[in-house]
Amino acid sequence: MSTNQDALYDITRLNVDISNENILNVRKLKFHKGAIYGVVGPAGSGKTTMLKLLSGLIKESSGEVKYDNSFFETNWMGKAILNPEIKFVDLLKNDFGKSLPSKINNNKSKDIFSTYSKKMNINRLLNNKPSDLSKGELAFANLSLALEDDPRVLIIDDYGIYFDTSTEINFRKKIQLMNKNFGTTIILSSISDKILKLFTSVNIYLENGYVSKIRAGSSNRSANNKYKTTRKKYKKSRSRS
Repeated sequence: MSTNQDALYDITRLNVDISNENILNVRKLKFHKGAIYGVVGPAGSGKTTMLKLLSGLIKESSGEVKYDNSFFETNWMGKAILNPEIKFVDLLKNDFGKSLPSKINNNKSKDIFSTYSKKMNINRLLNNKPSDLSKGELAFANLSLALEDDPRVLIIDDYGIYFDTSTEINFRKKIQLMNKNFGTTIILSSISDKILKLFTSVNIYLENGYVSKIRAGSSNRSANNKYKTTRKKYKKSRSRS
């Protein structure tokens, strides 16, 4: 049985309210060190809110969120201070300035991008303004560069939906290597479990801000027994909500 010693995140009686609307309501949830998690649910189910909460980008309205047995540090205004061990990847974020080469060395960019796709027009990525790139190109650039970092926790929102099959497989291989070689804890969200369940340890399903079920991914089928008790707790907590 797992204990708090191997729990990287420990969530208890969590509520996140935005504009007087309850976006997330989680009675009890743990994320364990060195595992690959999928957070799955339709648009509006609370996936991005969950990931931003785990990244320290937003704070809970009530309840507790502990990272490595400690609460996130806050500044004098009560806002969470970002932890450098945790990297949140917003695939459509554009903070590249006037061009991608201004963010990272031009030759290094080519080497990095070539690793993940043979189909992507890399010259277009490097020679056009980031504001002129498509969502797919921007997502490709953001994830390629993020995977070159070495965070303790890597959190990726909307994984897989912007990539062709071969590019996604290349990203997936890199994510699995990070997890295997460095013990990186990885959390990815998607509207579907079709891709995630191929390489995740555990998939957490959200519906209307609640955890509806937890299932083992293909890399950890034995986790089914480990999470049976947890799934029962969710059913009971939802019936009381």
